[in-house]
Amino acid sequence: MKKVYYFCAFISLFLIPYSLCSLVLSIRGDHAKPEYIISLVIGLILAMPLLIASFLQYKDFLHQSRCFSSGLWGEDNTEQELERLLDKEYSVFQDIIVVQKKGNIDFVVVGPTGVFTLEVKNHKGKIDFDGNQLTRDGKSFEKDFLKQAMAEALTLHDLISDKLALNVFVKPVIVFANSNDLHFGLIPKRNVFVISKNWLDKLFKSQPVSLSFSDQNRIEAVLQSILSRD
Repeated sequence: MKKVYYFCAFISLFLIPYSLCSLVLSIRGDHAKPEYIISLVIGLILAMPLLIASFLQYKDFLHQSRCFSSGLWGEDNTEQELERLLDKEYSVFQDIIVVQKKGNIDFVVVGPTGVFTLEVKNHKGKIDFDGNQLTRDGKSFEKDFLKQAMAEALTLHDLISDKLALNVFVKPVIVFANSNDLHFGLIPKRNVFVISKNWLDKLFKSQPVSLSFSDQNRIEAVLQSILSRD
């Protein structure tokens, strides 16, 4: 995916000089004549929307590529932390897609203390809560991360309920992999835990035992079947 974004960015940038060259070469006539100058100016004016659109498209693709790379770094970093922390009592599932076209859940952790969905963010800065939404350095994020995390947990809850007839409370978690400047502890915000990655172990172990070994195995089997399907 990263390569696709870079390729699209390159193509968009290439359109700018290509359009200019094509415009100049397509105009024939004596360069000294006023008609040539007028034609060139008119051509440039007509081509300007294409040039602007190409440049904006390039910037957009480049931004998406950087965001995608940053997100991958955050997920890889969190995966390494999970592997380091969790023992054999817990299972980790990455990139779970419960419903097609509704995005993925970065990580699902299943263990004796419950089922957790982890939405990983790689934003830096001071993470705070204004009473309604999360903020970074005093400014709102581009989307409601708390709503996103809760939706993912509810989607997984519904899947477990439908497949296994189990009413399991799935615990939504937002993990900021690249920031330690947040001080919520283990107090949920709008029923969502918001932590840095070095609080993962504390979170899992602070919760009461809520899953039997049998139910844990059944939930893990459902998640494994999703990965096998994809």
